[in-house]
Amino acid sequence: MIFFIKPLLASLLAWLFLKEKITIQLVIGTIVILVGIIIVQQSDNVLKAIKKGTFYSPHIKNQ
Repeated sequence: MIFFIKPLLASLLAWLFLKEKITIQLVIGTIVILVGIIIVQQSDNVLKAIKKGTFYSPHIKNQ
């Protein structure tokens, strides 16, 4: 997941060292990337729990 954070770090470092401006597009893009990372992490955890048999949901059949 570090691979997906590199553009965020590049923008932050450009702002810090090169005095680049933080625009609304950058903020929105950062939020979208972070939300995507959270979704992927959570779905991965759920899939692992389902495979282990430790996850229960009334919406998943064949339990």
